[in-house]
Amino acid sequence: MPLFLRIALLLSLCFMVACTPSRNSRGDDDDDSAADDDDAASDDDDAASDDDDAASDDDDGASNGEAECLQLSDEDCVVCMQDLYPSGFEAYIDYILEYVYCGNQCGLACADFCADPSMEPSQSCGACAGEITLESPDGQDFMAACSQDVGCESYFLGSQSCFQ
Repeated sequence: MPLFLRIALLLSLCFMVACTPSRNSRGDDDDDSAADDDDAASDDDDAASDDDDAASDDDDGASNGEAECLQLSDEDCVVCMQDLYPSGFEAYIDYILEYVYCGNQCGLACADFCADPSMEPSQSCGACAGEITLESPDGQDFMAACSQDVGCESYFLGSQSCFQ
């Protein structure tokens, strides 16, 4: 995995853990397994009706694998979700770059990184990005963009469930 993606994944893990309110409908209880099956069946129906949506074609039916991902450690679970939602992960990284690193709050601290995302972000850039919350304007912009993108939202919510 390229350095940029490793950095983005590690920092996005931090972003998910530190900045996200609990929106997970799945629990860690075994009693929720029936609800998980119902959610997966519902997601399959939704995916079947959205076959014309090219942005989510590689994510169709991926929720069936979420239960397997949730059995893994937090970081391995996120990597598993990345494999389940590849287009969503790519969109997530793009939005993290656009709204977190290169947004209004960190744009100056991260100017070099924003100009060349293949390089490693400076300490001040990483520190700035780590301080953005979903309540901040840049965090709200990130969530608005991600929630408008089916793949990004699927990856984000699936990955967030890794930490529940």
